[in-house]
Formats: sequence, C-alpha cells, structure tokens
Amino acid sequence: MEPGSRRGRVAEEAPRPEEEEVDPRIQGELEKLNQSTDVINRRETELEVGNSSLCFPSVCVGFCKQQKEVFEQVPS
Repeated sequence: MEPGSRRGRVAEEAPRPEEEEVDPRIQGELEKLNQSTDVINRRETELEVGNSSLCFPSVCVGFCKQQKEVFEQVPS
C-alpha cells in the first residue's frame, strides 16, 4: 500500500435505492470490519507520525554539521 493511502470502508452508510436490505447478521459483521478498518487507519497514522519524528533528530544533526562548516568558511 502506498504511504498516506487508507483502507476503505466495507459498506456504504446509506443503502442505495436499487439495492436490497442487507441481512442483519451480515450488517453486524460489516460494522465490525468497518470498526477494525478505522483502528488500522488510526494505527497507521500513529506509525507514520512516529517514524517521521525519528527522522527529525538526524535532520538536526545534519543541519548542525552543515552550519558549522559554513561558519568555519566565513572570515572573522
């Protein structure tokens, strides 16, 4: 799956007029699947945020090294 993409919901919230009513047992299972999908999407977002925060310190270290090199090149 591509980064940033999310899993879709299993069933539409409002039934279409041309569709038949869904068996209540199936509807219950669809709701459970939708809830699980929501949890998965939330966890994926948490993971993405966590991974991006892990990169931040390494970006800072790289920037500090570049900044030091630039300051060393500037005559005092």
